[in-house]
Amino acid sequence: MKRLCKKCRQLVPSELYERHRQAHHNAEKPRQATAEWWRIRRRVLKVKGAHCRRCGRTQTELTRARVSLHIHHLDGNPANNSMRNLEPRCSDCHPRGGDQPY
Repeated sequence: MKRLCKKCRQLVPSELYERHRQAHHNAEKPRQATAEWWRIRRRVLKVKGAHCRRCGRTQTELTRARVSLHIHHLDGNPANNSMRNLEPRCSDCHPRGGDQPY
């Protein structure tokens, strides 16, 4: 059985709902990017390209459109920073998900 997340409108299996909510919608305090995260981000953009892997827009096109390039965790787990779990997505495509296991 799936539950609808009220914040992002994604259907999430009931057993993963709490993990999804905590990982993506923890309202207590926003996570601060660490030096380690910036290093990982630079590596992802270098290896996988500085373009959205969903819509294909390049960094230049995104800058002109005033859209930022995010790093998406494919499995929905922000602690899993392995290269195969990360891909660049623009801020328009990032919240859509769609390829997550939940």
